[in-house]
Amino acid sequence: MALLNTHATVKKFIQHGFSEEQAEVVVDAINDQSNQLATKGDLSALKTELKSEIINLEIRLDSVKSSVSLLTTISIANLTVVVGGMLALLLPLVAKLF
Repeated sequence: MALLNTHATVKKFIQHGFSEEQAEVVVDAINDQSNQLATKGDLSALKTELKSEIINLEIRLDSVKSSVSLLTTISIANLTVVVGGMLALLLPLVAKLF
C-alpha cells in the first residue's frame, strides 16, 4: 500500500529544490517503509483477536481454578480419612499405656 501519492509528492520535492532523481529516491524510501506500518484496520483486527484470546484464557483460567478447588477439597477429605485412620489405630495403643 502506498503511503502517499508518489507523483504529487515527487513534484512537491522538485518544487522545493530537489532534483527529480533525489525526489524519487526519497519517495521510494518512504513507500518502502509503508509496508512496515500498521493501518487502523490492522490494529482493529489485532485488537479483536487479542480480546478473543483474553476471553479464551479467562475461560481456561476459570477451569483451572475449579480443578484446583476440587483437588484441594478431595485432598483435604483424603487427609481427614488418613488422619482418622491413624487415630483409630493409635488410640488403642495409647490406651494400653495408661
